[in-house]
Amino acid sequence: MVVGWIIAGYFGCGFLLHLLLWLCAWLQSLCCPRRWPDVAVQNKRKSEGGEQAIVGAGHECYEYDTPGWPPYALFKVVFAICTGLLPFRLISFAMMKSLLATRFAKVTADRHRPPLHRSPSTRTRRPRFTHVLVFCLTILTVWSGCYCKPFSCPHRICNAGFALLSRLLCNLSAVYTVQVFHKERLDWIGRPGKHPVLVPNHISMLEAFYLEYLTWGMSGCVAKSQFAIPGVRSATQFSNAVAVDTKDKDVKQKVNEGILKFVHNEPDEKGRYPCGRAFVIYPEGITNSQRGLFRFNTGAFATGMAVQPVVQRFPYKYMNPAWVSDSRISRGNDLPWMMLRYMSQFHVPMQVKICEIWEPIEAERNDAVLYASNVQNFMALQLGIAVTNTGNKILRQKGGPFDLKSSQVQPGEETPSRFTQPLLDSSPEI
Repeated sequence: MVVGWIIAGYFGCGFLLHLLLWLCAWLQSLCCPRRWPDVAVQNKRKSEGGEQAIVGAGHECYEYDTPGWPPYALFKVVFAICTGLLPFRLISFAMMKSLLATRFAKVTADRHRPPLHRSPSTRTRRPRFTHVLVFCLTILTVWSGCYCKPFSCPHRICNAGFALLSRLLCNLSAVYTVQVFHKERLDWIGRPGKHPVLVPNHISMLEAFYLEYLTWGMSGCVAKSQFAIPGVRSATQFSNAVAVDTKDKDVKQKVNEGILKFVHNEPDEKGRYPCGRAFVIYPEGITNSQRGLFRFNTGAFATGMAVQPVVQRFPYKYMNPAWVSDSRISRGNDLPWMMLRYMSQFHVPMQVKICEIWEPIEAERNDAVLYASNVQNFMALQLGIAVTNTGNKILRQKGGPFDLKSSQVQPGEETPSRFTQPLLDSSPEI
């Protein structure tokens, strides 16, 4: 009984501290908002003589600048553990993430729930019943959403449930406040008519969670090989995603057709519009270090239709929230220690800027590589970082900067000049 009260008080302290930090971050955002002015460019297309962003050597997009555990980081971890903040965040995050992941998993009974301090019958029934009930309601939401019209009220309610869960995951990772600039430029979401494809830069899982909340439900491409996982097929139908069969020789053409169907969003014979979500493609295909952009893949630009750049960043001083693996030029910020660093922060500020819809010119419609390069350059200008010709295949490149096993070196032992253009595959990726 006493132990139970002590544990409850410990987690209660963590919960109250979490709320206090949330309140402080909210007040700070009201009293001292961070600024992020637009970078004015007369011509946003570098191919037509527009301003050129900083051209990096190639390593900027994966070179991490705040690795390891300095004294201040250790202090925050110890403080978060002693106050109950870290256990509260981790357990709550795991619970919310499991609810969100029921799009891709089946319901299973939990046989290891802790006993309660009540009657024997309650000890064995209530935890198991509550667990199954919550997961069944989540799966029922996905399943019912598959049969709702895209613009109907029930479908919007299903979207809202997962969007709020995504926002809560950000909150539990200390992303208490997010500044969104030019949110009105997303007014087309959920409305009939043509839609652009959203092309954001990619830093970590956190901004992806928030974009799910900001767009009130995203759609994208899902590999058919994932259909073997229970719930993925229904999730694909629910989110109106494009199923991708990598074994199909015409996969590129079929993906383009799926994207075009979303972009045109033409009504059916009953006057109903099939696409109400925001279709999102991360053109880098990998998370960057906030110091440079990877070379953009051409998948989002191959159709020659309009896109809408979304630039995102995490202002930081002591901890860069970017998700970067260890390489031979720097230690990274990877799982599982990355989550420990997230959960021990007092506040992780985030900024999102919605750019204007990019209508391609004739040259860009005919050349997807040119189109992707122009958009990459423009987004780098807005972020104030470098553009690189480094593709995401470098992560699996034998002898490359992430190949630590064959090189038999420790992370951060070699210089950035060793890993520039000669090691990179310069062919554009789809």
